[in-house]
Amino acid sequence: MTPESLPWPPRRVRGKLGGVLWFGRIFMLPHTLIGIGAASYLLFMLLWRVAGADVPGQVTGSEISHSRKGGDRYILKYQYRVNGQTKSGADGVSRTVYERYPSGNAANPPVPVRYFSIGPLAYAKLHEDDNLWAGIGFLALWVAFWNFVVSIFLYQYWITPLRTRRLYRMGEATLGTVLRKKVKTGKSTTCYATYAFHDPFSGKVIETEMTVWNVADWQQVVEGQPVTVLYAADNPKRSTVYELGGYRVESDDATAAYRGEWH
Repeated sequence: MTPESLPWPPRRVRGKLGGVLWFGRIFMLPHTLIGIGAASYLLFMLLWRVAGADVPGQVTGSEISHSRKGGDRYILKYQYRVNGQTKSGADGVSRTVYERYPSGNAANPPVPVRYFSIGPLAYAKLHEDDNLWAGIGFLALWVAFWNFVVSIFLYQYWITPLRTRRLYRMGEATLGTVLRKKVKTGKSTTCYATYAFHDPFSGKVIETEMTVWNVADWQQVVEGQPVTVLYAADNPKRSTVYELGGYRVESDDATAAYRGEWH
């Protein structure tokens, strides 16, 4: 489709996205859910730290867990009361704290238990020496790293195609040329095309590389081939090639004819 034959915006657009893109979207779904769950858990833990209250607990037992790697984990069992109910818990502590509370000794001093609840969710943990932030810092770093990586792929598999679709629907059209093609292989095959067109305002040549999700479309174009470029009127650097962008505009013969007469 040539620039002159495209209907005026807004256009009716259909998708013709490649299987690689949909595979990436499906593959990223569980990773995205993990990121959302981890971020929610981190937020809850921060609320536990900031808005939780200390309640006295009583040590009711202890045990030592031996790992296969030769390390020992010291565990204190305890009970505490909140809202008129007796609850129990067990947490790992340092050896120093473990030895401070003989198992089941009624003369043991109370242990501080941090308790927080919101709706049906509740969390309690024994702590000593106000060591409430232990583990939260590492969790925050892990959540930040995980969601940063996931966000890169989400942008690639979701945001970029949606922005491309908007160019098909609302973008201006001009002539461009395919300069180069390349393909990267690994766990999956990704096709790229570099194209150029003239900035309608400055007259300068804009050269851009794009990912082509539909392999069949990528195979049909050749280097040096004229193509239709769709670009954003307020930012021509945001553009795509009509023949490679993964969508198609439904033809509107009356509108297209009117545009041809106008030009």
